Amino acid sequence: MTPDLIRTQKTIAEVLVVVNTKKAAADIERDVVSKEAAAAGIQEAEAEELRQEAQAQLDEAAPMLDEAAKVVKTLDKGELYTLKSINRPTTTVVKMMELSCHMFGYKAKKANIGKVQNDPQGYFNLAILSFLNNPQKFMDSMADYDKENIPEATVKKVNAILNLPEMNIEAVKSASGALAGVYKWSAVMMKYHELLKIVNPRRIKVAEMKAELKIVREELAIKMKQLADVEETLATLQAELDRNEEEGRRLDNKIGDCKLKLSRAGKIITGLEGEKNRWTETVANLAAEFELLVGNSLVAAGMVAYGGAFTMRFRHSMETTWVETIKKLGIKVQEGCSML
Repeated sequence: MTPDLIRTQKTIAEVLVVVNTKKAAADIERDVVSKEAAAAGIQEAEAEELRQEAQAQLDEAAPMLDEAAKVVKTLDKGELYTLKSINRPTTTVVKMMELSCHMFGYKAKKANIGKVQNDPQGYFNLAILSFLNNPQKFMDSMADYDKENIPEATVKKVNAILNLPEMNIEAVKSASGALAGVYKWSAVMMKYHELLKIVNPRRIKVAEMKAELKIVREELAIKMKQLADVEETLATLQAELDRNEEEGRRLDNKIGDCKLKLSRAGKIITGLEGEKNRWTETVANLAAEFELLVGNSLVAAGMVAYGGAFTMRFRHSMETTWVETIKKLGIKVQEGCSML
């Protein structure tokens, strides 16, 4: 049993070394993962805050964009058709046609110049060919306009027209109600573009932060998996250690129980040593007495049979005579055997 306990204690010591080593490694890994997870959480919170700020600014532009969309839907196609039949458009109408061409990136060529009076650069003629011949297509293009990616060159040209003192909404409205809608829509697109100059850097920063965060999260996931593996191994080793410690306690209790039983057995054996001597002496005495049994019985029987009627002195004389006679017959008898 003791060899089993020694083996178990050796196993416990070996497993305990491994458990302590693994625990130390797990503590270090857990601390690293905890710090990186906290850092990732902060980075994620910063990215979300930046995204919300950008979204809040875009949300402020939502009513303005909704109004622009409504303006596009309510444009009078008939009035747009009518514009193309004007032989001598006003400066305001020509400038609005130039603005429309700039919005969609159309450039007037030599072939467009001189086709219409008051159209020195040919933009009115270009607008007839590009927009006014098909007002619905023009309106659809406005509705689907890529407001997120307006070229700076376009912005510069359009703002140059919008900022002209004579190009205000009242002047445009007096020239054409439909063009007033185009004016409003163009102004909204320019304002939205300016807003994007503030929002887009934040969007880019958010995208960069999210890309970095994705890498951090992936690396963190790997480390968390490694930590989980270490903790699983540690749990297995701890379970093995617990089992061995339980087995050690069981063996130790068993050994203690055996020692107690051995101690009690020793006491019993020690006590029985004295009994052995007494029993040996008793056996020797009984053996000696057994040899005298016949002679003593004769004396006792004679006294019982014949001694009752005589005096004490005569009885004693009778016992003495019987003992001497028994000895002569070769029968062992106790010296001084008497029933008196």
